[in-house]
Amino acid sequence: MPGASSLSSLFSMGMGIVAIFSVIFLFYTNNFLIKRRKNELGLYSVLGMEKKHIGKILLYETIMITIISLVLGISVGTLLGKLLFRVLLNILAFTTVVDFVFSWEFVSVTCMFYIPIFILLLLNNIFQVGRSDPAMLLQGSKQGEREPKASWVLTLIGVASLGAGYKIALDIVSPLQALSAFFIAVILVIIGTYALFISGSITVLKLLKKKKKFYYKPKNFIAVSGMIYRMKQNAAGLASICILSTMVLVTVTTTVSLYVGTDAMLESRFPVDISVGVEKKATADQLAAKAIALAKRHHVRITKLMQFYSVPVSVLKEGNSYQMLQMDTPVNKETYEKINSLYLIPLEDVNRTESKNFELKDNEILFYTVPESTSEKEIEMGGIHFHVKQQLNTLEIAQVIDTDIVGGSCYAVVKDRQIIRQILTGYQMPEYERLNNNLMLNLDGDYQNRLAFAKDFVNSRPENEAVQYESRDMQKDEWNIMYGGFLYIGIFLGSLFLMATVLIIYYKQISEGYEDRRRFEIMQQVGMDKREVRKTISKQILMVFFLPLLTAGIHLCFAFNILSKLLAIFNLVDTALIIWCMLITSLIFAGVYIIIYSLTARTYYRIVE
Repeated sequence: MPGASSLSSLFSMGMGIVAIFSVIFLFYTNNFLIKRRKNELGLYSVLGMEKKHIGKILLYETIMITIISLVLGISVGTLLGKLLFRVLLNILAFTTVVDFVFSWEFVSVTCMFYIPIFILLLLNNIFQVGRSDPAMLLQGSKQGEREPKASWVLTLIGVASLGAGYKIALDIVSPLQALSAFFIAVILVIIGTYALFISGSITVLKLLKKKKKFYYKPKNFIAVSGMIYRMKQNAAGLASICILSTMVLVTVTTTVSLYVGTDAMLESRFPVDISVGVEKKATADQLAAKAIALAKRHHVRITKLMQFYSVPVSVLKEGNSYQMLQMDTPVNKETYEKINSLYLIPLEDVNRTESKNFELKDNEILFYTVPESTSEKEIEMGGIHFHVKQQLNTLEIAQVIDTDIVGGSCYAVVKDRQIIRQILTGYQMPEYERLNNNLMLNLDGDYQNRLAFAKDFVNSRPENEAVQYESRDMQKDEWNIMYGGFLYIGIFLGSLFLMATVLIIYYKQISEGYEDRRRFEIMQQVGMDKREVRKTISKQILMVFFLPLLTAGIHLCFAFNILSKLLAIFNLVDTALIIWCMLITSLIFAGVYIIIYSLTARTYYRIVE
């Protein structure tokens, strides 16, 4: 399969993410369940059972749960694996028949990974029971009823972390910066989210409570008081829902954007169907003749054939001076605007490709810049001063070699190759180190014929000479495999995070139901009718459970800049496409979130009523 190594690496990365997530989520689920069971375990102690007996019960339960989980997980996983394997092949548009293979090796890997996790869960449960007396166990599920305290320190940490994460994301100006800054911004946003949900929400509610004119009104009094307790009980879970929701949105948005934009990325990365770089002009001439002969054999038509010499140099523009970009130059907002790719091209090649009759002296150049023109009349390159004889409005060569994603591009047309050698000497960059004789081809014909032509043409490379080939058609299958794999992994992980979100919301609804059942009764006893009580509690529930969705949307908006820069690394620079993918993904996720909330809310109302 083309791109098999990339796909394998993606799946290995995905397996690692699933493994880490499994540990975190199993411990979260276990802690929720053991808290709900502390009454039961305390009752066992009151009835005369010793802690070692309770420990045996937990041991037997864990053994049974481990066996059932592994047997059902592997069985269902195998059945779903066959289905998802078919889905994967369809996404990749891979038509060759490939069978799904059941692997005992990965059964053993799964068992060796999950059995230690269940052992750790057992030890954690035994430790919690062992350090508690029966009275504490009986009250275990009711702990946390004291009014929470606001922590200004934690709130300020949350604001600072979230602000710093947002600032990093907004200040990114280059794809290279995005690579190094992305994970720092993610960690800061996660810290800020948890801190603000856990402490910031309590701080805001406490401030509202101090406003007597606002607080001592029936609706506000009940809402604020109820929300204070709800946020204490649910803050960490709601922060987890927010982070998971953000992960779903970011993962699916980026992978869908890459998959939908594959053709646009191919066009951007490969401006022509086939490009070749060789050391000698004679070799380029031979390959051009070979291409014409192969085109007839494979029934394709060459619509464009260009030969020219060009030398690319990464430079830093300081005024009218183009200085060579050093490896240790920091890429920040200030330097990014100055970075350019400078292409040195001899006059004879431009005259031939453009059908012009330009004339230049040794100290004169023609100049062309992208994305915007410049009015400079004097330019320094490699320590040599040149007079700009003419600013070009178009340059056909630029259309076939400009694939840079960092900074701008500029093209200096000089009198001859001898001038280029002088400039390179000033840059301390010998000419022979690069494959500067270029051959560019555009083809017209059936895709399979073009692909066969490209493969035959690549195999015709001369021996004992360095040649660099790039074929858009040969890369297309590999890119489809790679970005289809990205989409599959994105949807898979997005679904995993969504399932975790569903379960957390479900646990929260159960927890809220048991917490509110007594409050529901008290409110009716003090004079509120059933409809008013339900309306009051419903508002609080809606606020609590839709706050993570709103916050996730804000996170995604601030992440747009850094995500667009990361996608630019893959040559996806279509901002409109990324925005549409982000909006559609967000709307679909919001719809699913509302459905999940509606379904789990029924469980809540059944418990309360």
